[in-house]
Amino acid sequence: MANHQYVVTYDVRYTNSATYYAYTTSLLATSISNSPPYTVVGNNGCYAYSSGTNTALGKYPTLTRNSTCYFADVMFQPDVAAPVFSPVAGSYSEPQMVTISTTTSGATIRYTTDGSVPSQTVGTGYSAPVNISSNTSLRAIAYKSGMTDSAVASGDYVIQASVAAPAFNPAAGTYPGPQLVVVSSATGGAAIRYTTDGSDPSEAAGALYSAPVLLSSNTTLKAIAYLSGMGDSTITGGGYVIAPPVLRVGLTNGYFQAATTVGQGVTCEWQVSSNLTSWTSVGTNTTSVAGEVVWQENPGSQTGPRFYRVTYR
Repeated sequence: MANHQYVVTYDVRYTNSATYYAYTTSLLATSISNSPPYTVVGNNGCYAYSSGTNTALGKYPTLTRNSTCYFADVMFQPDVAAPVFSPVAGSYSEPQMVTISTTTSGATIRYTTDGSVPSQTVGTGYSAPVNISSNTSLRAIAYKSGMTDSAVASGDYVIQASVAAPAFNPAAGTYPGPQLVVVSSATGGAAIRYTTDGSDPSEAAGALYSAPVLLSSNTTLKAIAYLSGMGDSTITGGGYVIAPPVLRVGLTNGYFQAATTVGQGVTCEWQVSSNLTSWTSVGTNTTSVAGEVVWQENPGSQTGPRFYRVTYR
């Protein structure tokens, strides 16, 4: 029956020289034997009465039923139920509002957030959920008059800062031609994974970002950023509506010209053919700003049909 408290009423009879002391009192004990001599372990001490003055006989960690101490009554005090934390202690990627409760009706709760041990006189009285916004060692105790204080409930909360969510440039939207999308996170050193099929990326799913992503057709782009020791970012997602590429070809000022509209940074590779079967690359150009890209060449002695096509990268 250890770890409980008992109210013990006892008589003290003590003889010192010719003086006789007698005093009846109570103490709280932490354990008591099941049979005589009913050894009681407590820490309230044993006191005697003499000529109207309480005289300390000294601390008695063990009081035994013998010629000097007689126990008149023993009453068991039940324990208050230990506090419970919700959500439970653990690692989280964002601050938590922790509710502390006990199933013992009418019990009072005190808690600490600095690792110290709470008691009836130590700690903050609980009245509302506790805001845990950084790594915290939370401890709480519950108590009620006429009952034994609860065990101390303890829990360590680890709050990991989250990686900044990825940003897209250019932003999701509708565009007249292919776009080269830069994906970045404001958290230095963070890795990024992305998907273009609408599925959710994670640390283990999606392509690892290393260069701008070329979008040449309607695409749902999603990305996540992560870094060891921090919580994963939220997923950034956006829909890109890309108009089908239009290649405009003509003869201007004696030059063959081909033109198309693309986003900033897109590289166009131009190819020509006289039969739509065999294609020859004639050059590339890269846009510094979004807009029309033009390729032109001197036809020279070229005769017969001349076809152009463009690929993007």
